[in-house]
Amino acid sequence: RTEGWITGLHLASVYLRHAPDPTDRLRAIQAGDRYVMDYLVDEVLALLPAKIQEFLLKTSILDRLCGPLAEVVACIGDEVCDGRAYLEWLEQANLFVFALDDTWYRYHHLLQQLMQNRLRQQLSATEIANLHSRASAGFAQNGYVEAAITHALAAGDGRAAVQVVEAHRHEAMNQEHWQQIERWLRLMPRPLVDESPELLLLEAWILQKQWRFTEIGPVLERIEARLKAWPPSEAGSSYLSAEIDALRSLVCYYRLDGESAFGFASRALEALPMGCSSVRGLAWMYYAAGLHARGDISSAIEATHLGLAEDRFHLNAFPARVMITR
Repeated sequence: RTEGWITGLHLASVYLRHAPDPTDRLRAIQAGDRYVMDYLVDEVLALLPAKIQEFLLKTSILDRLCGPLAEVVACIGDEVCDGRAYLEWLEQANLFVFALDDTWYRYHHLLQQLMQNRLRQQLSATEIANLHSRASAGFAQNGYVEAAITHALAAGDGRAAVQVVEAHRHEAMNQEHWQQIERWLRLMPRPLVDESPELLLLEAWILQKQWRFTEIGPVLERIEARLKAWPPSEAGSSYLSAEIDALRSLVCYYRLDGESAFGFASRALEALPMGCSSVRGLAWMYYAAGLHARGDISSAIEATHLGLAEDRFHLNAFPARVMITR
């Protein structure tokens, strides 16, 4: 539990030497006895400057931290030292901090636990939620989606958590990071998923990757119902409808309805932006497959080449999606 923290071991040994029953006290320490924790906090942290104590307190919500992130969370107003300077000072003083690499640090797990307990004692729930909100924004800005979701939910801001996923999902889809996307969805409370057309779309895409095509149609119906009940902006509605069309082209193709598959894929390709390369790749696949199902082989081949010509805009797995048609 002390991870070799010499000061913590020493303080614990002093405490045990003066305890009436050291065996019982040791069990209490191992169980996280709050009086022992308070003792360690008071004895060690009381020696540190007030600004360092405040810094440790506020950033204890972070499982890993870097200088800029620590500055955002702790709201450092120090004209001399930035967040990285604070962390380097703690590391050089051999106090509580481990360097993970040249940028990232983490706190000693015992200290983090102690500081989080102290945080709940000294700050209100609203103040702690604000710390988590700032952490979520900092992580999201740098592409650390899971951490951003976790802190947004800890802040009680479900909408912010949804927005993080919405902002990063197409990049992850384009890079075929489906396991990562599934982890994001598992972090989200079910009511948030059910309320968000984009998160429901992600579930539909995961069904597609799992070849569970018969289950996609009902999910798309739920998404369209949500769009009617809570319509986003006109641009957003068109964008999401195009994704629905792309998935419907797949469903129709495997129902042996090549005409409808071609129609839905055509409509999707007209509306989808180039940034949605994963979705466009699937739409091109069923655009050509629909033509093939209609018996128009030459047009299907031409469509495949037209789709492949888009690769200059994507530079990822896009060609593989289109080539499946062949």
